[in-house]
Amino acid sequence: MNDDTFLRIAGLSVGYGATRVLEGLDLTIGKGEFVALLGASGCGKTTLLRTIAGFVAPSAGVVAVEGRDVTHQPPDRRGMALVFQSYALWPHMTVARNIGYGLKLKGLPRASIDRRVAEIEALLGLEGLGARKPAALSGGQRQRVALGRALAVDPQILLLDEPLSNLDARIRLKVRHEIGALQKRLGITAIIVTHDREEAMAMADRVVIMDAGRIAQQGAPEEVYNRPASPFVAAFMGAENALTLDGLVSGGTVHVAAGSHNATVAVARAGRALASGRLEARFRSEAAEILPSYVIADQTTAALELAGNVEAASYLGGAWRHSVRIGNEVLFADAPHPFAAGATVRLRIPADRLFLFNLPAAAAAPARAPLSPPADLAPRMAAERVLAAS
Repeated sequence: MNDDTFLRIAGLSVGYGATRVLEGLDLTIGKGEFVALLGASGCGKTTLLRTIAGFVAPSAGVVAVEGRDVTHQPPDRRGMALVFQSYALWPHMTVARNIGYGLKLKGLPRASIDRRVAEIEALLGLEGLGARKPAALSGGQRQRVALGRALAVDPQILLLDEPLSNLDARIRLKVRHEIGALQKRLGITAIIVTHDREEAMAMADRVVIMDAGRIAQQGAPEEVYNRPASPFVAAFMGAENALTLDGLVSGGTVHVAAGSHNATVAVARAGRALASGRLEARFRSEAAEILPSYVIADQTTAALELAGNVEAASYLGGAWRHSVRIGNEVLFADAPHPFAAGATVRLRIPADRLFLFNLPAAAAAPARAPLSPPADLAPRMAAERVLAAS
């Protein structure tokens, strides 16, 4: 175990009957670190959290805290506290009694419980609400009570199972900031399960992206957002636009071949493990610039340009999202103003915002012969290349 490791998960496997949910999973978490388990429904993130907490027994593997094997210890012997998605508050108990429930189970004297409950109420902004019952509270207040009950027992590790999913969007933004700030102030080790990538990036020091019971990628929020390790991670982190290109890798450069709807372009390999052949290119809608077909683009930076036609535009608040047909694909791109349906446009994606991956051999069709751009755009794109070279 490394000196920085506080929680160690090694070779963890969990199954329900013949269904395998986790398979040989390894993960280490440092003391005071806030880690987000991020993934779609069914990826195994909640099972992992509940296995760490002791509510699910693994078929193999180890869960250890500070070098102490807790794999087969009951939940109350692990030094952890879990905030459930449903909050699981006792409806017949007041706020104060809900917060102090774990302390009562420990057999603490009433005076000690009252003192600790008052500290937690002050910490979470629940002063004056101690006599209320959960039905008389707002969603945000109930969430704070559930958090307070977990913190009251002074756990070594705080586990959060999608604690914000029952809150509306406005309250969710406020509460996630409060939880993140509180975790930093207390210095407590915390793990949150969420399917919301923005929530994970805003709250956690490290994001662990899960897929089919395995870790697809982990790292700082900025790292997994800007350097996704696979098409799956890129898509999950918002790069849902995808198209297939042909590329030739030469040293530190990837030469993207001209196709039926794109001109050739050379982009930096940037340390990516790429080989010549069919490539999957992904990008986010906000990364693409939409240009009228007659506008000469800035050629000072490398960019992939795609010729297509606008199908529709919708206003999202702050930007218009366009669906643009590029051959057989429909891609999405944002712009500050709308383009009319049917307009002939170019999508320009800067090379540093383009994610490239080799297609698996089974998915890679034979390489296409390079084709010219559509006739109506070919003269303009050729003219731009001449201007850029002059």
